[in-house]
Amino acid sequence: IGMDNLHPSVYLCSETQERFMWVCPPKITPLIVDHYNKVFDLPGVSEGARASVIGKIRNDGQYIVHNGDEEIVNASAKDVTEGFLYDRPYEARKNTFTEPNISEPSDYNQTLLDILSHENLASREPVFESYDKQVQGRIYTETGLADSGVLAPFNSENYPEEIRNVGIALSTDHNPRYGLIDPYWGGVNAVVEAMRNVAAVGATPHAISDCLCFGNPEKPQQMWEFVESVRGVTDA
Repeated sequence: IGMDNLHPSVYLCSETQERFMWVCPPKITPLIVDHYNKVFDLPGVSEGARASVIGKIRNDGQYIVHNGDEEIVNASAKDVTEGFLYDRPYEARKNTFTEPNISEPSDYNQTLLDILSHENLASREPVFESYDKQVQGRIYTETGLADSGVLAPFNSENYPEEIRNVGIALSTDHNPRYGLIDPYWGGVNAVVEAMRNVAAVGATPHAISDCLCFGNPEKPQQMWEFVESVRGVTDA
């Protein structure tokens, strides 16, 4: 904590970026805490850094927080973690798409070059080649070499031999043009395309994580785009 005299609610709700939490049996808790504080010497790495026991798992479904001797939260854990459910009004967007009237090109060679150089079709290599992809040398298949990136997080003699060949395939996909035409099928396609790309490198899709980015949900037509896209992702 970099500031003094903050209200306890601020401590509780503050962002914990790049901090980790263990859920472990009580008998090994001292071992884990000592490993971070003594072996890793977190207090010596940065002022105020340390591993601490912050709570225990309850069997009654309650989320209870104390600040010193004062109880500041006593609520159902289910209510705390479910978040808010909004039921905003929405209405379908009326599309008025028409097929473009494209005249005969006078120079097909130049037309092809124009298409290939367009930002929606050009190679993304200048983008992903400027990013450090080889953190800790765990990348097995780099971006751009296949339909999905493949990581080998345990490819080291520091790990048991039976898990060294375990890999993880990742793919991020979406075509916003599909969403413009039909947000439902845009959502379906985002999932299906990502699954195809993962399968293309020999992996089996197990889970998805979304990054939904939409317009103002207080506008009914933009809320409709969100609703339809979520429905598409769910059905896929």
